[in-house]
Amino acid sequence: KGASKPTQLCQSNLKHTYWTSTQQLVHHSVTGCPMNAGDLLASGTISGKERHNFGSMLELSWGGSKEIVLENENGDEHEVRKFLEDGDAIIMKGWCEKEGMGRVGFGQCSGRVLPAIPFPYKSEIMDDAKPTQQNVMQDESKCYEEEYQKLQKELDLLEMRKGILSREMALMQDNLVEVQKKQKE
Repeated sequence: KGASKPTQLCQSNLKHTYWTSTQQLVHHSVTGCPMNAGDLLASGTISGKERHNFGSMLELSWGGSKEIVLENENGDEHEVRKFLEDGDAIIMKGWCEKEGMGRVGFGQCSGRVLPAIPFPYKSEIMDDAKPTQQNVMQDESKCYEEEYQKLQKELDLLEMRKGILSREMALMQDNLVEVQKKQKE
């Protein structure tokens, strides 16, 4: 959010894993979880011994006691983080390579931290009454129901848009067929 250019927070290596890939696979499948070719397994945090090899914000900031400096376009270092904040974007990249062999890339995985959905601790259900477990649960249920209804409306709009686009695609297909017929004549 604050950094105007990406800041590399860490760089680690698979050699720093505590468990081997084989051990991780056995741990995952030992309870009967079916494994299939192409399944993606996550190793979790991979941290080395040096500070630039620490694989989590918790480690990088020493539990929130140290600041992580973010860069900006001018090279000034002024924005800091101890933990991720709303609006922050994270980009993870990975690859494997061996001398004399080609590089195999994981590609890029990115995401943005969104604000949490607010929870109304005081609402018309609770009024001025002292919050009880039942009131809080009713309030939470109402909050989730409202959010569900909003998402359902969005889904309905997307379905309607999908129908419109499907009709437009069918018309384009018909037009393409007509043009191809004319070209053959």
